[in-house]
Amino acid sequence: MAITPEEAEGREAAERRARGLDWSKGHRLHIHNQIESRPGLIEADGASWLENRATGAVHLVCNCGYSSGWIPRREMPDPMHLKAEHGAPIESQTI
Repeated sequence: MAITPEEAEGREAAERRARGLDWSKGHRLHIHNQIESRPGLIEADGASWLENRATGAVHLVCNCGYSSGWIPRREMPDPMHLKAEHGAPIESQTI
């Protein structure tokens, strides 16, 4: 008796899940520090640089779909809770 491609796909997917080979989004938590910029003073040679500073806001986003939106750093969830839920965070550089 022949099986349909859909049935074969279902069997393969079940076998992959059983062996732990199924695709998943997993966790990869990133903490982005918000910065604001403004042009610096114009130097004698005409060059100008951007000045940057941190606003104190952070945005937590994880590959699993979690997103905090921009929140004050002091309102961040407990780091131990974040690590337990999403793994060790990857923090963006603060300028």
